[in-house]
Amino acid sequence: MDCKYHPSVNATWYCSKCDVAFCVDCVPSTEQGSFVRCSLCRTYLEPLGISQSVTPFWLNLGQFFLYPLNLPMMLLVFGLSLVYSMFIVSFGLSLVSLLLHLVWFAIVYRISFSIMELSAHGEQKFSHLGKLLATRNGWSYIKLLCATALIGFLVYKALMWSLILGVLLTLLFIFAYPAVNIILCVDRSLFSAANPFRMIEVIYSIGWSYAIVFIFVVLFSLSTSFSMDLMTSIFPGKLAILMTNMFFLYFTFTMYKMLGYVVFQYHYELGFSVNRSQINQNVKTHGKSSATKSSGSEASVVGKNGIIEAQVFIQEGRYEDAEQVLRQALSAEPKNNQIYELLYKLFALVGKHDLMVKLCEKQLPLLVEQKAKNLIKISYFKVLEYNPEYFPSDPKVIDYLITCMDRKDEVKQAYRLFRFLKEHHIDYPSMASLSFYLAKLFAEKLNRRSDAAKLISWGINLADGDLKTSMKQYLSHLS
Repeated sequence: MDCKYHPSVNATWYCSKCDVAFCVDCVPSTEQGSFVRCSLCRTYLEPLGISQSVTPFWLNLGQFFLYPLNLPMMLLVFGLSLVYSMFIVSFGLSLVSLLLHLVWFAIVYRISFSIMELSAHGEQKFSHLGKLLATRNGWSYIKLLCATALIGFLVYKALMWSLILGVLLTLLFIFAYPAVNIILCVDRSLFSAANPFRMIEVIYSIGWSYAIVFIFVVLFSLSTSFSMDLMTSIFPGKLAILMTNMFFLYFTFTMYKMLGYVVFQYHYELGFSVNRSQINQNVKTHGKSSATKSSGSEASVVGKNGIIEAQVFIQEGRYEDAEQVLRQALSAEPKNNQIYELLYKLFALVGKHDLMVKLCEKQLPLLVEQKAKNLIKISYFKVLEYNPEYFPSDPKVIDYLITCMDRKDEVKQAYRLFRFLKEHHIDYPSMASLSFYLAKLFAEKLNRRSDAAKLISWGINLADGDLKTSMKQYLSHLS
């Protein structure tokens, strides 16, 4: 189902009352979980999932392979491998060695399941090691071992009863290994992970894509095995063990990163709860949405929500509602230029040109503070298109606008602003420097040297010091 307002984007929410489908760009992100209201009627929306809206996991492999390559993860991989190669193997074949192996693998898979869980909740980039180590996943490796033991017991009993049934169960459990890990992440239950019916349910929920998951898990296992053989043949003794374990950890962490993304991609189908803000962020970052991304400096929740709702209201012809939510958003985020831009569009659409002037009067001083050279010209010319007699009331704004106009087609407007400033603010302290700036525009952009000379001759009487010297030199150059 496609979004009504972005036809090229898959919908993730549906309003049964309005019969309208929305993508994440059309729905404010203040609500959590699945309790999201329709912008048009405020009825709760039905989630449609995001499996078709984000980049499929099989096209996102580069992200998974890069994940363990950041410095903290590489240090962790090296440290765990060093402990194993220099300490644990020295105990040989003994009960102590067995216990140390169990503890080491428990730590490794605890980290692996933490990677999987964070990725499943939508956190696709590495943040910091402390967060990874602080994630509680109930020692999933122990549950994985126990689930494997239960599965082995079921297969043994099935083989005792029927060879064909035993073989079929064996093939099912091999194919369902990725599903077992997914179940441990979603359900956190040992018995769910060992339940063949739950495995089949997870495989069915993911659909044909599960076959790709299984193929990649097999490839990760084969890569680990191949790297172990290769390191053993190249390096001697403990160095070979160190390198072997580093490759083992790299491929393990990469695989669990992929499995976590699979859970995130199919979280709706799997019944797994994901924070909506993470959904929005990931669909925008990793999705196929064609909507414009907001810049970080304008990323307040209130501002973005006002923009989202207003865009829907405008397309529905509900202009008063659009103006109301945008005014509320602007009160909370007075420097959000996207809100100003949408208000200009709305006021032009409904013919409220006087409100465009008031809005411009409010925005231009802020743009001067931000030194937003291009944006201040865009806002000014946009209002000028509907109000040709408009002049900013603040002389500092006019000063900045004039000095921003450096193109040939802008000289006329710069001179118009200068004449207004000369008429209404003759005592403004920068009149001399502005006349010099305009004179250079006339001479260099329009080749009107005589007009440039007149401007300098007028302004030179107000100048002093170095500015006056420069103006005299330029005047002599013109003549």
